Amino acid sequence: MTIGDSLGPEGKRSDLEGVHGWLAFLCVSLIFLTPLGALVEIGTLLTSGTSAENLIGVGLDVVSSGFAIFVGVSLVQIRSYAVRAAKIFFFITLALDLLAMLSIFEPDATPQQVFYIVRTTFTTTAWILYLYRSERVRVTYGRTTATNISEVFR
Repeated sequence: MTIGDSLGPEGKRSDLEGVHGWLAFLCVSLIFLTPLGALVEIGTLLTSGTSAENLIGVGLDVVSSGFAIFVGVSLVQIRSYAVRAAKIFFFITLALDLLAMLSIFEPDATPQQVFYIVRTTFTTTAWILYLYRSERVRVTYGRTTATNISEVFR
C-alpha cells in the first residue's frame, strides 16, 4: 500500500483513518468489557466450587482476558501486528464458542446458557467479519506492515 492509497480524491487524509467509530468500540470492548465479563464469570465459577472444570474455566478466562487487553492496546497504538493478533484472538474465541455450543444439547442446559453461547458466537463472528471488511481497519493498519518477525514483538 502506498501513501496515495490512504488519501482521498483531493489528496487529503481519509476520514476513516484512526481508531474511531466501531474500531474504538472494539478496543474499549477488548480492554475493559471482556476482562470485566471474565471477572464476573470467575467470581461465579469460584463461588460454585473449586472443581477441576471450574479451575480450567478460571484459567481460560484469565488467559483470554490478558490476550484481549494485549490486542486492544495493540489496536489503540496502531501496531503493525495488531489486526493479525485481533484475528487470532477472535478465531480462538470462535473455536471455544463452537466447542461450548456442544453444551446446548445437554439436558440440563438453561435457556440463559443457550442464549449466552449463541450471542457470543454471533458477536465473535461479527468482529471477525469487521476486521476483514472494514475500510477503517484497512486504511488505519494497511500502511503498518512488519518486515521482520522482531518488529512484531517491539
